[in-house]
Amino acid sequence: VPQNADPKQVAIKEVMEEVGYHIPDATLLYTFFASAGGSTERLYLYMAEITEQQNSGSGGGLIAEGEDIRIVEIPIPEAIALLEQGKIVDAKTIIALQWLLVQQHQS
Repeated sequence: VPQNADPKQVAIKEVMEEVGYHIPDATLLYTFFASAGGSTERLYLYMAEITEQQNSGSGGGLIAEGEDIRIVEIPIPEAIALLEQGKIVDAKTIIALQWLLVQQHQS
């Protein structure tokens, strides 16, 4: 997050740029360090529910920023299976999926 920027507003902007959805709001799930003690990089993990009506762009990132993002939709059961198989190795994604599992368990 750029210095003095509001992390939530940055997340909302990035969702539009990267996946083409306009989200009016996002809920902060967690904030954490990428590597506590080894880095001062703080990550902010947000959640937002979306509908197809909110799709107002193609996404894919910004060419000017060197982004070339491919959008891949994975059904939740398949994502959980990939998590359990150790095929998802990105910490942010693991944390988000574990949050989702807790939510499903509490429902």
